[in-house]
Amino acid sequence: MRSILPFAAILALTACADPNLVARNAPPGEFVPGRTAPEDAAPGTCWDKTETPAVIQTVTEDVLVQPAQISDTGTIQSPPVYRSESRQQIVQERHITWFQTLCPADLTPEFMTSVQRALQIRGYYAGPETGQLDPATRDALSRFQAQEEIHIPDPGSLSVETAQRMGLWVVERPT
Repeated sequence: MRSILPFAAILALTACADPNLVARNAPPGEFVPGRTAPEDAAPGTCWDKTETPAVIQTVTEDVLVQPAQISDTGTIQSPPVYRSESRQQIVQERHITWFQTLCPADLTPEFMTSVQRALQIRGYYAGPETGQLDPATRDALSRFQAQEEIHIPDPGSLSVETAQRMGLWVVERPT
């Protein structure tokens, strides 16, 4: 019974975990799917984000503990004494980048076939029209995004900006 209690406690804690939290052990700049949106996001829109952790550097300094003892004649009786101190310093703050994506309901096989056709017309995709966001389609999207200078944290994913540049998503006009 005693060995089961720690396991039961861990299960209880993980059941209470917030599903909106992102993985904290993701490598810097790696795409981490999110289940939330930025505070100013329009209702009904879908978003993903990447989280780049803070960059922390260890700084070591020599701190004077005791100054040199100098006689009246100017000769050094004892040299100065220093102590090395190390501390952590944030070099770059943590950064979260949000980007708008198509909602899962919009990623129908018909829409994905249109994406593949648009990429074929532009010379980025030569595979079959599968209607799926498969590796060949992601590769073609990545090359299209690089050529169009669309900067998203997860190249090859289908952001709203990418779909708009291909003419497959409505671009709202300012009134």
